[in-house]
Amino acid sequence: MKYTELEKILLRFKNLANKLYLLSKEYPKISPQNKFGLQSLIREYIVLQLWSFLRARDDFLKELEKMNLKIFDESMKPMWEPLIENRTAITKLRNRHIAHVQEQKPFKEYIYDIIEKYQFAGSTGDILLLCRCVLNYIQFVKTKFKKEWESAGQKYNTLRPYPYSISITKITDLEEIMKRKKLEVQKNFQQNNI
Repeated sequence: MKYTELEKILLRFKNLANKLYLLSKEYPKISPQNKFGLQSLIREYIVLQLWSFLRARDDFLKELEKMNLKIFDESMKPMWEPLIENRTAITKLRNRHIAHVQEQKPFKEYIYDIIEKYQFAGSTGDILLLCRCVLNYIQFVKTKFKKEWESAGQKYNTLRPYPYSISITKITDLEEIMKRKKLEVQKNFQQNNI
């Protein structure tokens, strides 16, 4: 039992929708005082998912073309247009700061340089708008390709390995384990005259 190309894309959409739904529900609940903490981390993770959506949509367009259904995507322009307008900013934010932290050229372009240069609106409302555009796009896809969506889900449930269930570290033991590790590092520093 193998996935069709369309089913692979639908699984990607399903995975993205699950993540973005949860993120979009939690993001507005974060206190504005935590703007540069948890809120920034969640916004960055949302940007990663938006980039993944754009890549999945590119592949989806190829499948639609094979089926002579590009009009389906064209009809959803109000959902994808805000993402396409921000594609360069999303890609640069992902590649230069979020996923790779300027590996090649350290901090040649800062996050705010990218935001300003490409006019990326990153307020809570703007980020949630992009999330909801993706979620609605995927919902329309799910409705149009209901049979394929269900088939992909059934295949996934049949083919996936059993859930990872090995547990080595208990949360209650974490502090003690870290204490021992820190002591070991300090001992190593002493032995190596550091």
